[in-house]
Amino acid sequence: MSRESYILPLLPILVVRGLRIVQLVCLCFVALASITGCSSDPRSSMKPKAKEEAEHSTSTITQSELKSNDSDPVVESPPSEKTSTSSAGVDLSDATTGFAWHKDCGIDFAREDDMRGLKRIFESTGGGVGVIDFDLDGELDLIFSGGCKVPEELKSLEPTCAIYRNQGKVQFRNCTLPSRLIKAGFCQGIAVGDYDNDGFDDVYITALGSNGLFHNQGDGTFVELTQELGVDDPRWSTSCAFADVNLDGCLDLYVVNYLADSPYDPLLCKNEKSPTGYEQCPPSKYEGVSDRLFLGDGTGGFGDITETCGLSNKLGKGLGVVICNFDQQGFPEIYVSNDGEANFLFKLSEDASGRLVLDEIGMESGAALSGSGYAQASMGIAAGDYDRDGLIDLHITNFYDDSNTLYRNLGNLQFDDITRHTGLAGPSKKVLGWGTVFADFDADGWDDLFIANGHVEDRTWNGRGEPFEMQPQLFRNSHNGKFSDETLKSGEYFQQHWLGRGVALADFDHDRRVDLVVSHQKSRPAILLNQSTVQHVMSLQLVGTSSNRNGLGTRVEVQSVDGPKLAIQEAMAGTSFHSSSERRQFFAPKSGAKLTVTWPSGSSQVLEITENSEQTVVEGK
Repeated sequence: MSRESYILPLLPILVVRGLRIVQLVCLCFVALASITGCSSDPRSSMKPKAKEEAEHSTSTITQSELKSNDSDPVVESPPSEKTSTSSAGVDLSDATTGFAWHKDCGIDFAREDDMRGLKRIFESTGGGVGVIDFDLDGELDLIFSGGCKVPEELKSLEPTCAIYRNQGKVQFRNCTLPSRLIKAGFCQGIAVGDYDNDGFDDVYITALGSNGLFHNQGDGTFVELTQELGVDDPRWSTSCAFADVNLDGCLDLYVVNYLADSPYDPLLCKNEKSPTGYEQCPPSKYEGVSDRLFLGDGTGGFGDITETCGLSNKLGKGLGVVICNFDQQGFPEIYVSNDGEANFLFKLSEDASGRLVLDEIGMESGAALSGSGYAQASMGIAAGDYDRDGLIDLHITNFYDDSNTLYRNLGNLQFDDITRHTGLAGPSKKVLGWGTVFADFDADGWDDLFIANGHVEDRTWNGRGEPFEMQPQLFRNSHNGKFSDETLKSGEYFQQHWLGRGVALADFDHDRRVDLVVSHQKSRPAILLNQSTVQHVMSLQLVGTSSNRNGLGTRVEVQSVDGPKLAIQEAMAGTSFHSSSERRQFFAPKSGAKLTVTWPSGSSQVLEITENSEQTVVEGK
């Protein structure tokens, strides 16, 4: 997360490619010359309703464009101003992507990050947000991860995280104590998933220290089972995700770990020029650590396979994770963004004995380094099929003075850094990105992109013009492989500067337009209600039976009446940063289009689209 972590690897590249850079500068000069009541008696009647929905059982490419040579400089041009039309025939010339900042929502959560001026590295990462309907009343509730004073309060029993119950009409009330979701300490990431397939989502929260697994008891309360189920990790854990990695119908748990630093004796880096006498140490000064993988055992328990699967010797500095079937074959893959180190792409397989094995193929896949061949300070991950070629692509947020990275999925687990071609490189150079998500915010059938920004520390004293708080960014998909920057047109929230961190997607007001919730440092979270002028015509809730109940890993394809493919989505685990989004899928095709749902079990269903509807699809029904 520091300049030093990625500038040093650039030096040899600049020497070797000196002539190419001169050529790029010359071409750029030429181009420039030419341009609320919280119920303490929650709805116990919801559990039978959930079980009626589906009783769980445990049975069982388009050719990509040629890769650009680094010697061929690309000057990013503004997107076309021509009126665009989606494949569904919707005129988008007047469509907007604005958001209303819903300030009076009842959320008064304030995170404690204990910024004392020592610039300890854990002061900068902030927390996340989890979207969950924990009481199954049809309204989306929110969980926020909190911090505390370090190290004095690490062993305190006072809750630092908070759960807010949605009472309807997007009004929330703090229900932490009555829900018994009590997590203390310096907390980080949140994963939401129904690990025991009982119809009620459970919660995992990571921390600088002991993590926490909270089982949803189905009556509006939780019970912590971290030690009983053996899923703790005493190291510094960041993002986490529930996913069915071995396709047995039960959710597993992947925990990302960052680096080796002690809250009791943290590494400090002095700088006499700094007002406090310190600056944040670069990640290169710390040792990396391995992540953790726990397999669900089918009975509501977990087994730690970190050693046996080969993960324990893969040392990284992980901050983000997404679990997705990038090649549409066999098991899903696990992608981890590392800070100042090559990113990981784990391919899963079984050995002769049936044991799960992870092979790290990031370098050979092209998704470990930037297109120029250096490791970036990577934080958040967005995953989606932005070019509608049927393959899930990756957008990674990076450090200040370095661009974010868009990896296009070429198929067969091969990726290409095409950031410069998309209009995303330039606008991301002078911001520091964290949570990021792909979503079709304007309902035109193409994924747009949101990014939360903010620096790791206040460096305004150094005279280099580095801002502390930063504007978030919204990029609209131009349908031609490029994105246009819509930030300044998108509402009041986007005009202000924040220390943005976690981001999650949700439809809070049931209008089938995708909303946002963003966590911050030094500010309360923000709920942004989508005000786009073109509405989504349907949303889809997946309920697995042979597959995991959450439907994670399910692929959904929408095809128009005349045959063209309109949209492809996969119910993915992880993404963003420290956060967990609503799992409902959103689409905007015309009536008569067909929807194909392919479940992790291998079964599939073909459905007809019903416009302006919220639908639930139960596997096999």
